[in-house]
Amino acid sequence: MVKRLLQLTRPGAFEIVELPSEPPGRGQVTVAVEATTTCPQWDMHLWRGEPMFPDRALSYPFTAGAPGHEMVGRVIAVGDGVTHLHEGQRVAAWRALSMDRHGTYATEVNHDESRLLPIPDGPPTEAWAPLELAMCVCALLRDLSEHGFLPCERFGVCGLGPGGLIAAQVARAMGVRQVLGFDSLESRRHFARRQGWCDAIDPASHDRPSHRGGHDAMDVSIDCVGSAAVVDFLGPRTKHVLALFGVQREDYTFKRDYFGGPPLRMWGYPDHNLPAARFAHALILAGKLNLAPLATHRVPLRDYSRAVQLLLDREAIKVCLLCDRANT
Repeated sequence: MVKRLLQLTRPGAFEIVELPSEPPGRGQVTVAVEATTTCPQWDMHLWRGEPMFPDRALSYPFTAGAPGHEMVGRVIAVGDGVTHLHEGQRVAAWRALSMDRHGTYATEVNHDESRLLPIPDGPPTEAWAPLELAMCVCALLRDLSEHGFLPCERFGVCGLGPGGLIAAQVARAMGVRQVLGFDSLESRRHFARRQGWCDAIDPASHDRPSHRGGHDAMDVSIDCVGSAAVVDFLGPRTKHVLALFGVQREDYTFKRDYFGGPPLRMWGYPDHNLPAARFAHALILAGKLNLAPLATHRVPLRDYSRAVQLLLDREAIKVCLLCDRANT
């Protein structure tokens, strides 16, 4: 038996390769992959030949199946030591495998049981595949909640891409009264308004409050872009906490206009964790977190270049890549 995997051979080029199927190792299960949603920053950076994280080494051909990790599939084999999953069970990955292991842009993958959660049959792949991203967002927002900063009256999200749209939903599920979503793209603002997830605002049109302690300032805000310009925008408009979620690629300056009000805290990302994954899982089951609309396009894995172009052109929020044999 062989499995098919996407492999980036150089910037802007890929192949579908065939490799022998291998039995799962201890603590692992083999998953027949239904589909994997793109993680846009990973996909766009590697397509352009840029490392996802600054100052990391990058070489091609890249690991087969990577950077795919937001996966839904079905267990087809169980390794020694597996205790919670069984053959035939539908699962979603709540945590990515390291990028030196075969990823989930593939027809099958050997995955760690500890990084998978069972999901119900029936809902479309898109409803569960971004679970790993939802876990990341929930890890940060749960950390803020545990320190007493959520829920709050006004919560700001800058960047209405996948992470920001999840943050808006989770904040509302946690009891935030008003979510303000900022994005320079009208298409993203229109999408967020249509879903009813936040009050979507063009940052260019948002007047700055007279001071950070003003009634119209946000209590907590989150940068889902990873930009010094976004931090400069949010800092003077946020009372208590400015959380950093987007991958940080620049140095930030704590400026004078961040003062003159309550103490402002810059909040970093805590870490991936299973309780956050279970929290996101429960929100999805309860209908309080809807991931399905984030995958605005469905594309066969063999047409990966079209999927990446949709992301680069900002026509797609996420793309659901179909990974069964008929689509590879």
